Amino acid sequence: MIKRIALGCAVIAVVAGLVLWYRTTLTGDKDAVVAGSDHYTVRLVDPKPKSGPWQVEITDRDGKPATLDEVVLEPAMARMGHATDPVTATFKSPGHYQAKGLELSMPGQWSITVRLRHGSDQDEVVVPVEVAG
Repeated sequence: MIKRIALGCAVIAVVAGLVLWYRTTLTGDKDAVVAGSDHYTVRLVDPKPKSGPWQVEITDRDGKPATLDEVVLEPAMARMGHATDPVTATFKSPGHYQAKGLELSMPGQWSITVRLRHGSDQDEVVVPVEVAG
């Protein structure tokens, strides 16, 4: 029974890693991480978890730059029970936002939940980010 659970966990970890690799490969940019929902695609460009602002690119389902009323990034490291305060991204131009003050201090796998609001419509996209040690 324990071997089956361990094998299941290993398979899940490998699949998650392949999905992250595949999504990054699709962008043609190894310095970007991409995830999406039914309505939006979020791309974190050259995320530097320990310094500098985060560049966030958002497109709608048609691939057009999205102009949203609010973009909030909420980082969490579920395995360790860590989270940092949410950061509201600043609008720079259609589809381009910048989040300052977002720091991921611990190495490992983080999930950045990007909450998107346009009028009364809300959506969220969870972007996996691996922080090197």
